[in-house]
Amino acid sequence: MEADRVATPADSCRIAGQPPARHEQGFTLIELLIVLAIISALMALGMVVGRQVITGGKARVTEQLITSLDQSVDSYVADKGSLPPAMYSHVETVNGVRHVYDFPAIDARPGGSRNFASIVRDRNWYLQHDSTLPSVATYAAILRQSALAESILKSVPSRFVRTRFLDHWYDGTENATSAYKDILTASNAAGPIDVQSFEVLDAWGRPIRFVHPGYGGEEFFDGGSWDYYDRSAKAMVRAEGIRRPFNHAAYVRWGDARNTPSALHFRRSYQPFTDAEAASKAPAVLTGDADEGICPTRRPYFYSVGPDGDPGRRADNVYTTRPEFPEETAAFDDSL
Repeated sequence: MEADRVATPADSCRIAGQPPARHEQGFTLIELLIVLAIISALMALGMVVGRQVITGGKARVTEQLITSLDQSVDSYVADKGSLPPAMYSHVETVNGVRHVYDFPAIDARPGGSRNFASIVRDRNWYLQHDSTLPSVATYAAILRQSALAESILKSVPSRFVRTRFLDHWYDGTENATSAYKDILTASNAAGPIDVQSFEVLDAWGRPIRFVHPGYGGEEFFDGGSWDYYDRSAKAMVRAEGIRRPFNHAAYVRWGDARNTPSALHFRRSYQPFTDAEAASKAPAVLTGDADEGICPTRRPYFYSVGPDGDPGRRADNVYTTRPEFPEETAAFDDSL
């Protein structure tokens, strides 16, 4: 029967022994969607892994920087036989009067919750000003008392160092929102006190923080008449019996011949803002004051706030020495 088949034009173009041509079929829509989904999943996984590698690398760099700071404490102790003091004292003589300006090396914000509310009232002002006190910059000024310890601090690579003035909560204008400008501008002084120092930055470009045992421990975590954040109520409350951080008074001297001390209050709560306050102002900016850490063995420690920039969310903070935390916040849930 094969011999009786009528030849077609396609037969004349077919090479001898070659099977009849087939029409190639493309991907179906479902197959194409599956391929795209797989590619997207792989890209997302690669981005996640990449971020983890970058974050892990920055954490390791930050740990090395903190280790250098730890070594500077050791050098100070070896040189002076004691821990660095909790304050840097700056002395100036103006018109024959000796003035002593004390700058506390404390990881905190100045003032109480009510006073601080006036600072965050203007979101644009807050975005331009970091209200956290420059603890490491103050520590760097303290190390001027020990050339050995200061040399270690100055060995930090320059890309992780930034100039900082210790009067940072006073911006030099009469409209400064903080009441503490008077502490730095004595009535008979020549003007604002500009004490230049420097701070050490972590790998995310944020200042590493210094915690001194002079501002920690039982006396710091005491009930008081000030407002503070109640974790269960998720609000600022007054409760005398709850042991939570409050406005700790540090005596700061300024400006007159007697160097009369004056109480200056600080706050270092892990989460000091109400939900309503955060929602109505700047949620991305309203972070905790500090990590609330208590120095282990009464020795200073340093830490980084990590990639999220919030010291109160301790899960991603970078430590080389893990501090103790108050019982009320030791098991702090980062989901809050």
